[in-house]
Amino acid sequence: MSYRNYRRTSTKKTAKAYQKPTKLPASFVVVDFETTGLSPERHQVIQIGAVKYENGQQVSTYSSYINPFEALSDTIVRITGITDEILATAPAVEDVWPDFLAYIAGYTIVAHNASFDMKFLLATSCDLRLEEVTYHVLDTVPLARKYFDTPNHKLETLKNHLGLDNQSHDALEDCIVTGKVYMMCWQKTPERGRSGTLGKAAVIPQKASTDSFSEDELRLYQSLNVFLQGQRMASFFAVKHVGKTFSLEGYFTFARITCNSKSQFISLRGNQETFTIAYPNAIIQAAPKSDWGTFRVTITHLADVLIYRDFLIDCYLRNVTRLKREIDAQKIVEQDWRKYQLLKQQVDEAAGNR
Repeated sequence: MSYRNYRRTSTKKTAKAYQKPTKLPASFVVVDFETTGLSPERHQVIQIGAVKYENGQQVSTYSSYINPFEALSDTIVRITGITDEILATAPAVEDVWPDFLAYIAGYTIVAHNASFDMKFLLATSCDLRLEEVTYHVLDTVPLARKYFDTPNHKLETLKNHLGLDNQSHDALEDCIVTGKVYMMCWQKTPERGRSGTLGKAAVIPQKASTDSFSEDELRLYQSLNVFLQGQRMASFFAVKHVGKTFSLEGYFTFARITCNSKSQFISLRGNQETFTIAYPNAIIQAAPKSDWGTFRVTITHLADVLIYRDFLIDCYLRNVTRLKREIDAQKIVEQDWRKYQLLKQQVDEAAGNR
C-alpha cells in the first residue's frame, strides 16, 4: 500500500523523540519544511530544505519538492509561492524521504521553531514505517531571544535584522538564514562544541560498543543504513573494525575503508572497469596483493564514501544474494539429508524383516 493511500487513516506517532545536546555543535544540519498546513495529522510536507555545516562552514545543501497528490489551498500558495503546477512533476514522499533521512543521519538538527518541523519529520517517517530514530535537536528561537535584540524573533524579522535578502517561506532559503542565525549565536555562546553531537539515529548491529566508532564512522553507517531501511534492504547490513580499517559488511565484507593521516582510500572488489565508467573522475589504482580488495579508490574524507553509494549498494545486494543462495543450498542439503535418513531407515527396516 502506498503512503498516500494509508496516511489518511494512519495513527500519527508524534511523541517528542528527540533531545537537546549538551553543547552547541559546530557540525550540524539545518532543516526546514514547507507543508500543506499546520497539523501533521492532516497535512503533508511539500518541500524539504536542508543545509549541512562542518566545523562552522556550510558544505552542502539538500532540497526537494514533494507531490502531495492533492490540491493546495489558496493560503499555502500565497504564503509559499508553491503551486499545484510546480508539484505536479515532483516525486512522491516515499521516493524522497529515505534520501533525506540519509542526508541528515548522525547530525544534530538545527531548526527555527524546531517543534513544528520535528513533528512533521517524525510523523512522516512513522507513516512510511521507517525505523524509529531519536534525534538531537536545537531550536534557534530561544537562542535568538538570548542574543538578538529585535521586536520579535520570527525568522523574517531576524533575516531583515541581518540584512539578508533570502526568499522567505522557501525551505532551502529559510535553512540558509537559520544557519546564519545559529552560527552568530554559536560564536557568542560559551557552551559551544567543535563537532556535532550524534543522535541515536541507528543501532550498530553488532556487539561492539558504539564508543569504538568515530563520529564520522557512525555518520557513514547511519547514512547508508537509513537509505537501506528506506529501500527495505537493511537486514544484513553492519559495520566493524578490521585491524585499522572500517569494514562495511553484509553477510560478507563488501568494502573496507582506510582513513588515517597517512592514507585515505576505499578497498573494493568487483569490476574495476565498470566502476571507472560509473565514476570517471575517481582516482583509482590497483590494490597490492596484501590488500583485501582488488582496487582502491582515493578519498579525502570518510564522507566521500557516499559519492560511491550506488556502487556500494550494488555490492551489498550481490553480497546478500550470495547469502540467499547459500541458505537455499543449505536447505537443499538438509532436505537431501532427511531423504537419506528416511531411505536408510526404510532399508534397515527391510533388512530386519528378512
